[in-house]
Amino acid sequence: MPVASVGPGAPLPEHHDAANTRTHGHSRAPLGPAGADRGSVTVLAAVLILALIAALALVVDGAGKLRALNRADAIAAEAGRAALSAVDTRGPAPRLDKSAAVRAANAYLARVGHPGSVTVTGQRTITVTVTLTEPAALPVFGASYTVTGHASAELGVGVHSGSQ
Repeated sequence: MPVASVGPGAPLPEHHDAANTRTHGHSRAPLGPAGADRGSVTVLAAVLILALIAALALVVDGAGKLRALNRADAIAAEAGRAALSAVDTRGPAPRLDKSAAVRAANAYLARVGHPGSVTVTGQRTITVTVTLTEPAALPVFGASYTVTGHASAELGVGVHSGSQ
C-alpha cells in the first residue's frame, strides 16, 4: 500500500467517478463556476452595452444633423418667399422685380443671421442657398454641423389648370 504525503505541495489523490470521466477514460475539468468560461457573460454584456451606447449616439447625432439640414432648407424657402414679395405690377402682366427680389431675400437672410446666396434663375424664379452651422448635441462627428439648404421660389400669377 502506497504512503500518501500530506502537506502543502503534496499531490492530490486522483478521483475517478462517473461525473468527471469521459467515455474514453480521460479526466476533464469540473463544470460550474470554476470552469474556463467564468466571467465571459460579463465581458459580453459590457461589449453589447458599449455597442448600444455607440448606436444611440449615432442616432442622436444623425437626427441633429437632419434637423439642421431641415432648418437650412426652411430658411432658404422663407428667403425665397420674401423675394417673391417684390412684384412689379406696372406692366401689362405682373412680373418679378429682379433687383428688389434679391434685396428682399438678402435682407431676410441678414435678419435671421445666416449667410446665403440669392440667384435669379428665370423671369419668375429665384433660387436661394443657405449655409447653416449649429452645435452638435453629441459631438460624435464633430462639435458642430455645417449644412447647406436650397430652395427655389417661382412667382405664380393667375389661375393655372392641370392641362396647360
